[in-house]
Amino acid sequence: MLKFNYSNTNPMPSRPNFIKRFWQELKRRKVHRVLAIYAGTAFVILEAVDMIFPRWGFPDWTIDLVLYLLIIGAVITVILSWIYDLTPQGIVKTESQESPELGEKLSLKADKKLRISNIIIGILIVVIGLMLYPKIFKNKNSPLNGVQRNSIAVLPLKIIGNQPDLNYMASGLVESLTYMLAKIGNSQQIFTVIPASEVVESITAGEARQRFGATMVISGSIQMEGNVGRIILNLINTRKQQLVRSGRLIYRKENNFILQDEAIKVIVDMMGLDLESFIDSEFDNSGSDSFEANELYLIGKGILREGAETLQDIDAAIDLFNLALKKDPTFALAYSGLAGAHIVKYHFTGNSAFIGEAVDYGFKAMKMNHRDAEILRTYAGALTDNGDYTAADSIYRLSMELDSLNPRLYSDLGYLYDIQGKIGLAEEYHIKAVNLNPENYVTLYELSMFYASYNRLPEALGEIRKALVLAPDHIMMLRGLGVILWLQDDLDGSLETFNRIYAMDTNQAHILHPLGSLYFYKGNYERAAHYYNRAIESYPEDYSLYGSAGWAYYAQGDREHANVDFRKAISMMLEKQDNIYNSSIALYYGLMGRKDSSYYYLHKASPNENPKEHVANESLTLSYAYLILGDKDKALKFLESALKRGSGWQDVKYHYIFNDLQHDPDFQAILARADTLK
Repeated sequence: MLKFNYSNTNPMPSRPNFIKRFWQELKRRKVHRVLAIYAGTAFVILEAVDMIFPRWGFPDWTIDLVLYLLIIGAVITVILSWIYDLTPQGIVKTESQESPELGEKLSLKADKKLRISNIIIGILIVVIGLMLYPKIFKNKNSPLNGVQRNSIAVLPLKIIGNQPDLNYMASGLVESLTYMLAKIGNSQQIFTVIPASEVVESITAGEARQRFGATMVISGSIQMEGNVGRIILNLINTRKQQLVRSGRLIYRKENNFILQDEAIKVIVDMMGLDLESFIDSEFDNSGSDSFEANELYLIGKGILREGAETLQDIDAAIDLFNLALKKDPTFALAYSGLAGAHIVKYHFTGNSAFIGEAVDYGFKAMKMNHRDAEILRTYAGALTDNGDYTAADSIYRLSMELDSLNPRLYSDLGYLYDIQGKIGLAEEYHIKAVNLNPENYVTLYELSMFYASYNRLPEALGEIRKALVLAPDHIMMLRGLGVILWLQDDLDGSLETFNRIYAMDTNQAHILHPLGSLYFYKGNYERAAHYYNRAIESYPEDYSLYGSAGWAYYAQGDREHANVDFRKAISMMLEKQDNIYNSSIALYYGLMGRKDSSYYYLHKASPNENPKEHVANESLTLSYAYLILGDKDKALKFLESALKRGSGWQDVKYHYIFNDLQHDPDFQAILARADTLK
């Protein structure tokens, strides 16, 4: 038998040895390290591009272009790192290594460190690769899969025909859909939703992208003919300005067709998601099976969403919620709607009885369904306004257990701790809200305003600028910027910002008072009076606007118009029968030249003439009053008290009432003393 001598056989080179030598050479040339650093840098660049490019209006293909350039750059980086090495002497060509046993030349200690380093770098490469994978290998079948995480806005529905109630119902439907989408987005962590309170006017998909950074929008129309309704819903890609998918609902009132439940299913289907079981389990048990009750509820929500400008508006919403409950006494969301409406009414009037009712209705809603996060959040808000801070904290925690990814809950807790004086805890929760979703400009705004309230203006400015990157034309964000610039004594920047808002929308009544005050400080009293009067048209029940307009006319020498406004302000304050207004009444009587009345209310406001008995703003008002009456010593005493507590510095700098004191040594002395404590 023929036998082989295996010991003399020359075996073929094994592939594993080649791979081992190649890997050792990669390690020697530090290619893997360079690739890990490049991958990490590329990921940061791509994330920044994802966020910034859409806000700047760059087309979608530019993001893909950056991705492809980074991939090409990775290949070039690997080649260059193989050929060259970075040394203390500079970039040099890597010397070749002929020995196949590189490891034998290393000490055992160095070899161990190298292995640990390689393991860490390998893990880093795998982690970054997993993070980049969904960006490189996108699922084109779903409109939600793309280079960046989607941000969705539900736009107001277009009304076909002239039906006022349909307008409000459509608005309520938009709010309900936004809430339901937000719950889905939070649970799946695949998209964020622009809050319904931010999208209150008809805008295009392109404008939604520019204002809110929305990558997708839900738009559509609603029409009602007799008992038959039609809803058209569209999913639009704002980057490509392209209709992605469309859906339609046709319904009859008598079929108890619950609009928001059916509409959310159409939207979810358009997005390519399968969340039927989630929808059924999370939303149905708070609603109503009655079309009529649900319709009344949606109209009431729509009235509040559109902006309740009068008590009649709020009462109309309350009546609708009560009618919905008559149709369906188990309608938990209608009770929650009543709680929300009474919270609004409390803020509108200051009457504590309304917040008590809000607490009662919120409690009823919670008893019916303690598994709805938004019902719990509304109830907790009522408890907060009622001063039941411990109970509010407990309810917010329950809501958070159900919807732990909702950043607004963390912001609410931040506010709750703020009003309790727990400043550190308040800041912690505001920051948690931002970290939970760094692209939520509303929580960035609230963090900014928190910093501004404690005079941490550089931090406040930083956060509001981040919010404006995400929503560059958002009026609330711009207003926050204007306020912070004002506090920083940048009146020109603040005035420019508020004028920008006014140019965008002349109906933004809440900026009219600041505009008037800025022009007043700039010495343009005629312009100031114009904006104060515009503000009065929108807020005729605000006595302070009449007082401000009176000041502007007084500065122009128009005493007749000034006295009309001062009398109106005094009349409104006297109706309130509250001693907190006595200092302002004294001031206005002094400006009208009625010294006896002014001194009478000065004594009522401060019988002991002790500035420490008053808050800073009230001390400032009393200093004005005494200065108008010619009592400089008392005026300076109250002024110094206000300045030491941080109130009145801009007035001293810009208000014409202090012009004659600029060279007064007593005035300069109190400024110097107060400045050391500012």
